[in-house]
Amino acid sequence: MLASFYGPNGYSKASQLRDGLWIKQNWDALNAVGVALLDCSRARTATDIVNERYIRKVDLEMQFRRVITRSYPILNLLSAQGSISTPEATQPFIVET
Repeated sequence: MLASFYGPNGYSKASQLRDGLWIKQNWDALNAVGVALLDCSRARTATDIVNERYIRKVDLEMQFRRVITRSYPILNLLSAQGSISTPEATQPFIVET
């Protein structure tokens, strides 16, 4: 994720976000919804054109990982019937509980 901050306080706001992401209280809130912070880059200054004027901006890159949990119901097998075939022979089987 890329966050860009504009204006004279852009660098301090980017630093506040970066520092805040590493606080355990915020980690707990992210983990509660299945998101983990992997890395957060250093704030980088750049320029951008807004209304035909160059304006200073600060970019902050963040990497997150989302945990996906899937649940598949597995039905119990109560009985089965079939055969096992090899080139030499065929053996039928029946399984019942």
